[in-house]
Amino acid sequence: MSKFTGQSIDIPPLCERCRILQLDDRAQGGKITAESYVTFGEPGWGSRNKLLFDYNFEDEYPLLPGLSDSANRGCAFCGLLKEGILEVERLKNPSDPKIVFYKACYHLVEPRMASRESKLLDSLSIIFKLHSSEGKEESHALRFDIQAEGGDPCTRWLNIQRRPLASDPLSESGIQRMKELIKQSLDHFPYTYTYLPTRLIDVGSQHEVPRLIVSSKHPPLLDSNAHPESKRYIALSYCWGPLEEAKLQLKTERNSLDERMQGIELATLPQTLLDAVLVCRALGVRYVWIDSLCIIQGDVQDWERESGKMASVYRNAFLTICAVQGQSCLSGFLNRKLPRQVLIPFKSTLNPSITGKFTVFSAPTSYIQRFDTDSGWSTSDWISSLAESAGITSHPKADPEEKQYEFTKPAVQSPFDNDLSDSAWMERAWTFQEAVLSPRMIIFGAWMVHLSHGRHVDSEDGTSDTHAEWGKSWATIQLRGQPAQYAKESWVPSHGDWYLSVSRYSSRLLSYPTDKLPAISALASTMSESLGGEFLAGLWTRDLHRGLLWAHFGVTTPEKYLAEVSQYIAPSWSWACQPNMVGWVWGVDTLNYNQEFEYLGNDFVVNPEGPFGRVNPGKLILSAQIRKMPSVEIHRASEFLGFIFPYVLTSNGEYIAHLLFDWRHSSSSAPKDPETGEEREDGPIDRLSMVFISSRSLNTAEWRSRKLSNPQIMLGLLLLPTTPIGKETGTDVEYRRVGIWYSETKELGGRQFWDDVGFSRVVIV
Repeated sequence: MSKFTGQSIDIPPLCERCRILQLDDRAQGGKITAESYVTFGEPGWGSRNKLLFDYNFEDEYPLLPGLSDSANRGCAFCGLLKEGILEVERLKNPSDPKIVFYKACYHLVEPRMASRESKLLDSLSIIFKLHSSEGKEESHALRFDIQAEGGDPCTRWLNIQRRPLASDPLSESGIQRMKELIKQSLDHFPYTYTYLPTRLIDVGSQHEVPRLIVSSKHPPLLDSNAHPESKRYIALSYCWGPLEEAKLQLKTERNSLDERMQGIELATLPQTLLDAVLVCRALGVRYVWIDSLCIIQGDVQDWERESGKMASVYRNAFLTICAVQGQSCLSGFLNRKLPRQVLIPFKSTLNPSITGKFTVFSAPTSYIQRFDTDSGWSTSDWISSLAESAGITSHPKADPEEKQYEFTKPAVQSPFDNDLSDSAWMERAWTFQEAVLSPRMIIFGAWMVHLSHGRHVDSEDGTSDTHAEWGKSWATIQLRGQPAQYAKESWVPSHGDWYLSVSRYSSRLLSYPTDKLPAISALASTMSESLGGEFLAGLWTRDLHRGLLWAHFGVTTPEKYLAEVSQYIAPSWSWACQPNMVGWVWGVDTLNYNQEFEYLGNDFVVNPEGPFGRVNPGKLILSAQIRKMPSVEIHRASEFLGFIFPYVLTSNGEYIAHLLFDWRHSSSSAPKDPETGEEREDGPIDRLSMVFISSRSLNTAEWRSRKLSNPQIMLGLLLLPTTPIGKETGTDVEYRRVGIWYSETKELGGRQFWDDVGFSRVVIV
């Protein structure tokens, strides 16, 4: 990271209006603390969180001639403000309204990882109002983040957390910062793993070409006297990209294996792979694992064997490079464009020896606030509340004739959140398990570099975060290979954690649908160590009574849904057969469900090279209660139980169950009867059967308000015979899943619906 030199630097001038941004710590009620930094108000809860200033002038939107003139005369902040306003898509309007600027506000925030009580000087907001020619008004605020050099005196005095970014991640300062982040992580999580993948890329030095090596035959990796650090390897997590770009991927195939082991010219590497090699060299790590080069592509046996080892590859990597920036293997991830910045000079009036400067710059999510009409707040009321919380007592009273506004302030994204949001890497299926299983990730975003370990994220700009999405909600510290003592509690993965992971994974994209199970097989392999039992096409035999109770959220029709598939992915009872996001009924992750069938077995042939990956057609065999659906009286009557059951099944007007058909999204409608105008389900409902899978009680706080006389509910699947019409009897009948049902204990529903039904052999394909 660059250091403060104390040399004088020319600071662009500010106009008279913008000079109020040169913070006067005495005028704002600052106090000198024993640790030589300023606080505003009393420490702790009594301290203020806003420093408010008048910033009054008018301009015309969208030309902004006033800001333009000031910027042309040299005011750097007026130029930055103009640029920021014009870049906000939400503010664009075909008319030419008047824009009124009226307040500037410095925001003080609680430090997330700081050891002292003083709040951080975090950001600056400019608050303005748009007056359109039609008489409409909208009030907005634009946010600018604040940063300062680590050695600048005002950094500690004002408690500024953010640090400037290197212009190039592989510059001297950029490499130094990455090494600092890695060291911070190693202080918490020492690297002690000794596993090596079957093959690795030896990146060599700057004067050598990389080459593919076999770990078990590579002399430097066999040397027992070699320092353990020399055997570290980095794994790459990235997107191959759309098919047309993925076709240009450099791969190891059976006929090019020997060539790859001789050497790989840098010029032949797609940019993302080249960037990974350059980062490894910069960090002093000799080996990198890249799927396209370390797995023999097109060799089914090698692909299944090596993809089955991916859990070990990522769990034992010294680092995983996550190429969040870019869309494909051709994009690269070292590109960087720094935001426009403006230096603000600072001289303490409390302690004149403190002189320095800080920088304000446009954050990627700079538009943070809007005041909408039709509420109980006026613009003046809101400014008054800001002033009161800032310790300013003199402020104009609200004008009763002024239009009313509501103040809303969406949560501001952290740099880490911002880099991950809308990235292709976060949308791809394969990268899900790579992130979950990696103990330490160095994440290259469009904005900056981040180091994630456990639940903690350290960013290149000096900010830190504890990120729930990367912690227990995805997988636990232990699951991700972290030392157990770092976790706040001892934890073992549960079936509920698997369902949560699958729900999030299922919305991600695959170039090849047949990768649905392989792309999460490493996570399944890891969790199997705790869950036990047989892994069956995405479900676990020890928890089928909950695992079968899923629904998908795609939109289709009976014809499309029941059509014969061109590629077999998974059986109909597995969530993996669906190309859409899936979810489970409410409570499968935390509540007890009672199994209402006997599991008899299956006829799947497990591939020993990849027992958690692709499957061939197979059957699930149960001993269960099954009965033909006794009625086709189906009406719209939505009920929520983790997802919406849009229909209710009745007989002579009496309730039986709530239904959800796999071919009908809960928000879509069936064709309407031309005579009555009511929905008329056009699926083969007259052929459906109901199988009893599970039961549980709704006697929980969330459901007591429904005041059910009996809180017991029954749940199961809707099945359609695969045999032709007229041959649906006998022991050879097989079914496919086409929906899910649940039944409350009322009228004809509940357990009484099954009292006279015996157990039968049920085969589901």
